[in-house]
Amino acid sequence: LNQIQIGGLLTAYQILSSILIYLYKTTASGETNKKVSELLEFYENQMALASKIKRQGHEEEVGCKAELDRIIFSVNSDKGKEIELRNRIFNAARKTQFTNIYSRRIRDSLTLYRQHSALSTRHSALKFDMSFGNYGKSIGEFNSPGCIAADKEGNLYVSDEMNYRIQKFNKDGKHILSFGGFGTIESKFKMPAGIALDKNEDILVSDWINHRIQKFSPDGSFISCFGKYGSSDAEFNRPSRIIVDEEGCIYVADLGNKRIQKFNQDGKFIMSFRNEIFKEPFAIYISGSHDIIIGELSGDRMIVFNKDGDFIKSIGGEGAGDGEFMWIGTIAGDKDKDIYIADFWNSRIQIFSDDLKFISSFGKFGRGAGEFDCISSIAITDEFLYACDYFNHRIQRFKFI
Repeated sequence: LNQIQIGGLLTAYQILSSILIYLYKTTASGETNKKVSELLEFYENQMALASKIKRQGHEEEVGCKAELDRIIFSVNSDKGKEIELRNRIFNAARKTQFTNIYSRRIRDSLTLYRQHSALSTRHSALKFDMSFGNYGKSIGEFNSPGCIAADKEGNLYVSDEMNYRIQKFNKDGKHILSFGGFGTIESKFKMPAGIALDKNEDILVSDWINHRIQKFSPDGSFISCFGKYGSSDAEFNRPSRIIVDEEGCIYVADLGNKRIQKFNQDGKFIMSFRNEIFKEPFAIYISGSHDIIIGELSGDRMIVFNKDGDFIKSIGGEGAGDGEFMWIGTIAGDKDKDIYIADFWNSRIQIFSDDLKFISSFGKFGRGAGEFDCISSIAITDEFLYACDYFNHRIQRFKFI
């Protein structure tokens, strides 16, 4: 149990104990008093246990932060220490996965690290143009913008993850509409994780915790959905990013089942493929040469397959150097067939040729224009590159020059 759940149990035990005390004082039956007394003793013991666990958890958290801070402030020009720092901090954060990724103590330590050592490389063909959005739940505001996709007119669809909705904007960031909301019924979400547009410009959304894919019209009207929790064909365990090929077929990164599933445009299962090399397949992209490129979270690499799902090669690894990654959030391509990688924890975008040779990168940690606090997703049009600046709760736009 996490600290919030333990706190909730503690509150529940306290309420139950108060009710039992009231019953004990007001009831006249000796037998009933005995049962109430036994229950009261049980809940008092549970309260004591919950308080102990909560206290231990807090002490462990404080200890973790102190250790990370100690490492940070001991860093000097020694390259070995910098590597040790980076690896220890990111490994600590990555172990939490998505269940505790928002831990402020871990993020504080990551922030100190980035402020200490972040470097920036500019990509000469891109220039910061504008940004829109800030933290909140009102129209045009975000709570962790997770994924972004653009239609043929340049309109943008953004998965506002922790507000459990999709927001649509024009190319200049003017809000058009929103749809979704928290829930399990059709048209609702429990964390919209991926967005793609099909051949009809309908919007496909991977509903992460509801383990399904939902389809909406451009005006936000629900059309259909497919999938449920499981490991059989057409079932999902945390469906992540989605991509649609030239024929209209839908590919879904089925993270929890460590596989890729392919469907026709109506959501009918066609095939799936997996590989023993998979750790956490999250991002997915189809290259100009029709290869299927998978980006991993904990694997920190790109894995390439042909259109039949046969393994070709893997590229990358954990790190902050050129061609290294700290979670791959999204893979996208431009009209020249160059490939852009949202390098999440490194707060940068890396650019590769169609044959996956490193070209350049840009971005660094920060709050200013052209700086990021983790990049979760990117979308590319003929004019612009849009980036989801995850913990800054905004979308940044860069112009191709």
